[in-house]
Amino acid sequence: MNNKLVIAFALVAGLVGGLLARYLAPPSAFAQNQAPVTKELRAQSFTLVDSSNRTVGTFSFRAAASAATS
Repeated sequence: MNNKLVIAFALVAGLVGGLLARYLAPPSAFAQNQAPVTKELRAQSFTLVDSSNRTVGTFSFRAAASAATS
């Protein structure tokens, strides 16, 4: 087959394939909307862990209205 004919056939096939994919494929899925940024975080204690999930430290609140760390 003629080299120019093969190149022309490949270009036409690519164009037709692109058009079919554009108009026959299902619509794209979009990610969900991002949740709004939390301005306040509330907890009775926070625990700091290392990469092995071992407790390294704890920040907690005592009833006498003072903060405690360990």
